[in-house]
Order: sequence, then structure tokens, then C-alpha cells
Amino acid sequence: MTTKWQILVIIIITLAVIGGLAFYVFQPQLPKPSPTPTFTFIPTPTQTPTPTPTLSPTETPNEEARIKELLESYVRLYNGHSLDDLMTCFTEDAVVKETNGEERVWTGTRNIKARYSAAFKNYPEVRINVSEPIVHIVGGMAEANCLYDWITAKATVKGAYFIKFIKIDDAWRISLLEIRTSRPPASSNITPTPRTFDEAVKSLNTPELVSAFVHNNIHYRAETVNEYVPARIVFERKYDDCNGFATLQAYLLRANGYDAWNVGIAIETATGHNVCGYKHDGVWWVLDVEGAKKGPFNSLDELGDYYVRGGSIILFNPLDIRYVSNNPFALPHTVFRK
Repeated sequence: MTTKWQILVIIIITLAVIGGLAFYVFQPQLPKPSPTPTFTFIPTPTQTPTPTPTLSPTETPNEEARIKELLESYVRLYNGHSLDDLMTCFTEDAVVKETNGEERVWTGTRNIKARYSAAFKNYPEVRINVSEPIVHIVGGMAEANCLYDWITAKATVKGAYFIKFIKIDDAWRISLLEIRTSRPPASSNITPTPRTFDEAVKSLNTPELVSAFVHNNIHYRAETVNEYVPARIVFERKYDDCNGFATLQAYLLRANGYDAWNVGIAIETATGHNVCGYKHDGVWWVLDVEGAKKGPFNSLDELGDYYVRGGSIILFNPLDIRYVSNNPFALPHTVFRK
């Protein structure tokens, strides 16, 4: 009997121990409290403002404005008769050309200075105005066309400048100044002046007559868009740039039996030019803008090198320019020199 009660007691105690262990093992575990964090004050650093970038001379954003500033300096120094300062606008080997039916050339700043010195001495009150400059820039070279007035006490002469620029040591300088005046050449007496294009084709049958008529009746106007237009349009509107002058003059001569062409010289570049070139008695002659006659040239290569040494030479038959085109290479043409 005693043994049974002892066994029962042992079983009860064992069950109690097992139950206690189970309760301890499976009761929910509460999270341990996190320690209170310690904060360290870090002052906000003072921000330095971002400096505004400055442009170096080679980063000047508007080269066209710099060229126009050079033209303004040229006019100011010319009108002030400041010879030494005026020469700083040119390169040392610059060329000044003056066309008035015939051509005169001054090469180098020494000769150019002598030309201006004589002009200032003969016309102490002379001054110039320059207007409507149109500038084209390619890399370190540029060209500009503009109108000018040459003003003295007794007369005002109007004309146009064709100017080439070269960038040297980050400064623009004039390498070529071509002065195209509007004074009529000696051979300008044409009676009567043709009123229609067809009359012009019949009556303007020599280079001298074509030159004189164009000089007195067709005005130079630089175009922002490089257009090749038929000769009839140039005649009727009475103005154009070098392309139009070349086409009209070459048309009139070719229609009268001359071997005449619109000669494009380096026209794929910013310094390109178009002239009327015609071959007569074995040599080449040029009728340039406003009828200025130049030559003779022993070959077409020599003619091209006169304007752009080594430049391409493209020949356009003026009779084939029958529509307006902004792309000369879309027109019929002959590549004489690449």
C-alpha cells in the first residue's frame, strides 16, 4: 500500500516539474529595452557659394561680335586719322584693293599706311560710314560684306567693302580689304540704256559695254542665303551678290559669242568667290562685282589663284542657270580644279 502511494506521489511531482519547465520554455518573450542613445551636436558647415565661371579669351561666345567691333575700331580710327593705330587693324602682309573700273593694289602695312596718309593729307575732313555688315566665319578665317560712304566736304562716294579676316593670337585682323566704289568708269556712255533683258542681250555685246552697264545699274547687296539665280532675275531686280554679278555678265557675253563662264573659286568655303571669267585672244579676263575688269591671266589656274591660291575652280555655263538654287552643285557644272 505504501509503495502505491509513493509511486503516485512521485508521478505527481514529476508532472509538476514537467509542467513548470514547459511554462518557462513557451511563455512569450518581451523585448529587451534599448539603451537611451547619446546625441552629439555637429554644427552645420558654412556653404561656400559656387563661383561664376569666367571665359578665357579663347572661349568668347560670339566671334561675329568681335569682328564687328574690329570694323567699328577701323571706322573710328580712320575718322580720327590715327594712322599708327589704324594699321593695327591689319595683318602685316594685308592687301588693300580699290576698284573703280580699273584696279589699284597696296600690299603690306607700310604701303597701306602711305595710301591712307595721302588720303588724309588731300582730304583733311574725310570720314567714312560703314553699314549693314554681313559676316561669315569658318574656324580662324572670316569674310564680311558691307556698304560704306566716303564723305568729304565736296562729295559723298558710295560703295561696298569686301573684307577677309584672319585670327592671329586670338585677335581678328584684316587680311584683305577690297573697296568697290560706285563711280562710273570712263567707258560708261551707253546710248540708249537697255530697258529690258532682251534689249540688254542684243545691245551689250562687248566686255566694255557689259562692264559699264553693270557698274552703273546693278548694285551690290550681300545675301544671307547663298542663292544662284538666272541672269534675267538679276537684271530685273537690279541687285545681287557676287554670284549674280558673275551670272549676268557671263550670260550677256556668252549670248554674244564669248567663251564666258560664271567661275566659282573655292565656293565650298567661307572665303569663296564668283566672277565672270571669259577667254579672249588666248588669255583670260575677269568682270568682277560692279563690272570691275581684271586681268589678263595666262590660264584659268592663274585666275583662280589670284583670288584663292590653290582653291577649287568650278565652271557654270550661265545659260544653264535657269532656276533659283541654294545648292550650286545641284546646277550643271564642270569641275576644272578640285
